[in-house]
Amino acid sequence: MGKFIKRLLKSFAGLIVVLALCMVAIFIFVDPNKFREPLERVFYKQYGQVLTIQGPLLWSWSPLLSLELHDVVLDNAAPFKDKILVAKIIRTELGLASLFTGKVFINIKLVGVNLALERNSKGMDNWTMLVQRLSNKASAASQISQNDSSSIPTTSAVAPTMPTPPVSPPVSPPVSPPESPTVSASSTPSTPSTISSSTSSSSESQPSVSGSESKSVLLSGIKIEDGEISFHDQQKNKHYVLDHLNLSAENIMKGLIGNETPIALSFHLGNASKQAVGRFSLKCAWAHLPLKDELNFRNISLKFEFPAGKITTLNGEAKIINLSDHPIVQGKMESNNIDVKPWLDELGIKHNPTLPTAGNISTLFKYSMPYLSLNDLNLQLKDNGNMTGNIKVDLNRLSPQSLQAEGDFLGKQLQFGKIKLDEIKGAILAKEGLIKISPMVVQMAQSVQQCSLHIDLRGQSPKYTFTQLGRGFDIKHLLLMMGVKDKLEGKTDLKISLTTMGNTADELRNNLSGQTEIEIHQGKFYGINLISLLKNAQTGVHSLVDGLKKKPGFNLEMGMSSVQELWKQKNPNPSASTPFNLIKATTNINQGIIKNSDLAITHPEYIVNGSGTINLTNDAVLYLTAVLYKGNAYPANDTFGKYLESMALPVRIEGTIGNPMIRPDLKAYTNNALAYAQKNIVEDVIQKNVQENVKKNVEKAVGSALNQLLDKVK
Repeated sequence: MGKFIKRLLKSFAGLIVVLALCMVAIFIFVDPNKFREPLERVFYKQYGQVLTIQGPLLWSWSPLLSLELHDVVLDNAAPFKDKILVAKIIRTELGLASLFTGKVFINIKLVGVNLALERNSKGMDNWTMLVQRLSNKASAASQISQNDSSSIPTTSAVAPTMPTPPVSPPVSPPVSPPESPTVSASSTPSTPSTISSSTSSSSESQPSVSGSESKSVLLSGIKIEDGEISFHDQQKNKHYVLDHLNLSAENIMKGLIGNETPIALSFHLGNASKQAVGRFSLKCAWAHLPLKDELNFRNISLKFEFPAGKITTLNGEAKIINLSDHPIVQGKMESNNIDVKPWLDELGIKHNPTLPTAGNISTLFKYSMPYLSLNDLNLQLKDNGNMTGNIKVDLNRLSPQSLQAEGDFLGKQLQFGKIKLDEIKGAILAKEGLIKISPMVVQMAQSVQQCSLHIDLRGQSPKYTFTQLGRGFDIKHLLLMMGVKDKLEGKTDLKISLTTMGNTADELRNNLSGQTEIEIHQGKFYGINLISLLKNAQTGVHSLVDGLKKKPGFNLEMGMSSVQELWKQKNPNPSASTPFNLIKATTNINQGIIKNSDLAITHPEYIVNGSGTINLTNDAVLYLTAVLYKGNAYPANDTFGKYLESMALPVRIEGTIGNPMIRPDLKAYTNNALAYAQKNIVEDVIQKNVQENVKKNVEKAVGSALNQLLDKVK
C-alpha cells in the first residue's frame, strides 16, 4: 500500500511538471495577440455589440498562466453613442482546479474599469439588451452543466449573472459597424465584417473560440480595482457616480462546496461633479450549501461613512434559501450607532430638527420577491424613547404614486420638540400613493387621543388629512407639555379635523385648513380674577353714581379715584384665577388662520361671549369678548343697578399663542356707566326744575291777575 501511494505521488508530481512545462512553452512561443480578432468576432456574434481590444494582449505568470487584455472598449448599442464600458486591464487567470477537474476555472481581475449607464429622454436605457443576452447565455451554459457528468456535482459553479434591471422599452437592434477599418495590433478597432473576411483563410492556424468550448469555462474568482459606474438619467436630468469601486471575491469554488470564503466591496457614491456623498464598504463570509439549497452569509459588516466623519456600522447575518426555485433572503441586522441626519444633510433633504435621527436599531428581515419584510424592528433613539414594529413593502412599487406597504408600530416615551408621547401605536397601510395610519392611539399629557393620519402622495406636494378625538382629559397637562403654564385647566373634550399640504413646515402651516370643536368643563383660567373685578366694577360705579345723585357737593374726582383703587390689580397676575362651569367653542381654519365666532363661557356669576382669530403664520392671538356679571342682585326699584346687571365688561385677549394676555377695558365700562348715570341724573334735575318753574309762574300769573282786578274795582 505504501509503494502504491509513493507511485501515485510521483505520478502526480510528474503531471504537475508536465503541465508547468506546457504553460511555459505557451508563455514563450504563443503570441496572445492572435486571439484579438477571434475574441472580437465571437463577442459580436454572441451579443451584437462591438468589443475592441485597443491595447496589447500579454501572457503573465502568477504563478499560473494568465492572459491580460489592455485598453478594452465596448461600444453602446444604437441609438446610444460612445462607450458603455472601458477597462484599462482585464486579466484572466487559470484556477488551480483546472489542473484536476477537466473544466477551465478562471479568475478575472479588472483594473480601471468604467461602466457608463444611460437612460435617454424616451426612457430607453443602454444596458437592458446586453444584460438580457448575457443572462440567456449564462442560462444555456447552466443547463448544459446540469447535464454534464463532471466531477463537480453542482451547477452553481457557473459565473453568477447580474440581476436584470427594470425592463425599459426595447432598444433598436445594433447598427452594423463600418467595414473600412482593418486588423492591426495597434489601437485601431477591428470590425466583425473585416475580421470575417481577413481571417477566413488563416482560421485553421489560429486558436478557435467557440460556444461549445465556453461551456466548461467557470468563474473561480473576481477582483475589481479602482472601478467606476456612472448613471446619467436624461429623463430626470440627474447624474450619479459610483467610483473608487473595489471588489474582492476569491476562492468562489471553495464557497460553492460549503466552505466559508470572504468577500469585500467598497465604493464612493458621488454627484455629477464626483464629490463624495457617501463612502460604503461591505465585508462578510459566504458559503453555498448544495444539499440544503442555501447560500449563507456570516459576519456581515456594512459601513457608511460621510464627509462629516460620521460612520455608521451595520452588523448581521443572512441566508438565501430555496435557491433553485424561488429564492428567499432572510436574516437579522443591528447597529449601535445609526444616525440618518448626515444622510439627510448630505443629500440636501430638509428635516425637522426636533425629530430624533440617531439611535440603535435591530430587526429581522425577509425578502421574497418583490416583498421586503422587517419584523421585530426595534429602534432605541438616542436620549429619547424607542419604537418597535413590523413593516412589509413591495420593492417594485416604491414611487410616491405606486407605494405599497403595510405594518404596525408601537412607540414609548418619544420626545418630538416640546411634545412628549407616553405611548403611540397604530397600523400603516400604503396603496397606490395613499398612506393611511389608522387607527392610531396616542397617550400623552395624562390623556388618550384617538387619531388618524392620511397622506396623499399622488400630487406635486404631499397632502395630509388629520383627525383627533380626545375625551375627558385635563387640558392643563397638554398645555404644560407645550410650554404653556398656568393658563387653563379643566376636563376637556376635543375634536379636530385638519387638512394641509406642502413640503416644508412653513408650507404646511400656511396651508392648514379644517374645523375644531372644544368643550372644557369645571375648570378655571389663570391670570385674572374676573369675578372680583366685575363685582368691584359694578359696586364702585354704583356707589359713584349714588354720591352724585344723593350727596350735595360730591367730589367726582375723588369718587373716581376711590373706584379705580378697587379695580387695581396686576395683569396678568399668575396667582389670580377665574372658575367656570363650561367653555365651548368651534373654529374654522383656512390657510393657517383660525377663526372663532361662538366662544361661550358660563358660570353662575357671569357669562362670556366673544369671537376672535389665531394667526398661526405670525403667532398672534386676538379675541374680543363681552363679560356680563350677575352676582349683584339689585332691587327692582334701583334703575341704575338693573342697568349695571345688563351692561357687559369688554375684555380683550391678545398676544401670542404661548402667552395670551387678558385685558379688561375698564375705561369703556366706566364711561358707559357714567354716561347712563349722567343721563339719569340730568333727567331728575330737569324734572325738578320744571316743577319749581311752573309753580313760580303760576304764582306770578295769579298775583298779576289779582292786582289787575283790584285796580278796576277801585
